[in-house]
Amino acid sequence: MKIKVRRANVEDLIFLLRLEKEAFPYFQQNSKQSLKNGINSHFQEVLIFAHPQKRKTAVGSAVLYKYRNTLRIYSIALLPEYQNMGFGSMMIDYIREYAGKNNFGEGIYQQSAISKHFRFQDIQPLQFV
Repeated sequence: MKIKVRRANVEDLIFLLRLEKEAFPYFQQNSKQSLKNGINSHFQEVLIFAHPQKRKTAVGSAVLYKYRNTLRIYSIALLPEYQNMGFGSMMIDYIREYAGKNNFGEGIYQQSAISKHFRFQDIQPLQFV
């Protein structure tokens, strides 16, 4: 079973705003405009992760910043109702594959917002250069 992934579009803003409210404290939440800018940016990749068997059911998202040789996980979040089902690990696995396929040879790092619904050990192995 593999998680379904697609690029976010402006029609995803309602889901993304809901996810921000449910996953992050107020001071870490992205605004609607910030999310919209990210969706339209060439520097960022806003991904929607969907349930493997229910393709139209979004379970989480990630905002990735693309640098020359490095990929930064700016934000990663999972809806609380999908916690402890393996979706978080599938999201991290996808990001690792994405980094490899897109030649981010210096690695992946995380320095910003991790949803309270992610276990830190899921993120820790991503810190390499």
